[in-house]
Amino acid sequence: MRNEGVYRFTTISGGPYYVTWAPDAGDTMHLPGGDQCRAPLDSADLVNTQLNIKVSGAASETATYVGSSTCMTCHGLHRSTRTAHRVGLQATGVRGNLQDISQWPDFDAALDAFEAGTVLNYYNCPDATSGFSKCRVSEGAPTEPGATVWFTVALSRNATIPLGQPGAYSLTVDNVINAADLNSPQTYNVDMTYGGAVHKQHVEGARQQERLRQQLCRLSLQFVSNRRKRGRWLGSASGA
Repeated sequence: MRNEGVYRFTTISGGPYYVTWAPDAGDTMHLPGGDQCRAPLDSADLVNTQLNIKVSGAASETATYVGSSTCMTCHGLHRSTRTAHRVGLQATGVRGNLQDISQWPDFDAALDAFEAGTVLNYYNCPDATSGFSKCRVSEGAPTEPGATVWFTVALSRNATIPLGQPGAYSLTVDNVINAADLNSPQTYNVDMTYGGAVHKQHVEGARQQERLRQQLCRLSLQFVSNRRKRGRWLGSASGA
């Protein structure tokens, strides 16, 4: 890597990589990480390609939070409706009067999978008895040799129920690794989404979180919507 920010991978072994940007030791204006560091990229996606990395500026040590009301003084109420913070939490597929996602065309891209009835397979999950465990995720049966599916998540959209109402979107979790589980399969409404503007979007079942904790696992369902590997599902679960 040269000092003007141009870099090249001369050799790279096969496998997944987290591409992380690190500022120079004397650089106090930028934060480490970059927008490509949160999910792994396969070596095949890096070879002979250009990977642009957006980095964040570091806030002043004396900076404080002032809230949206201060921004409205100059920008007005309408401008504040188009911030990632304002649109971050909402009823699934429904916008409030003060939520404007027009600058994020892929904001609700995850919901396309619900419309299509996609089945996610969570496989090769390490033992999660002591906490959350990262699983690999595939749409449909995994093609990786020797893959062991632990559980599936079937996504669904009930067109007979209006958006914003319980049951309009739902997911059904099936404990494949333990066929004797009497609580499986189990269906949960997807009441809300969290995020979608900056990096990824979580789907939430706010009214059923306690029941979900008591079922076969705790599930964090995340869809990467705003990055080079658009459309990637991420997942983690804790022990049965």
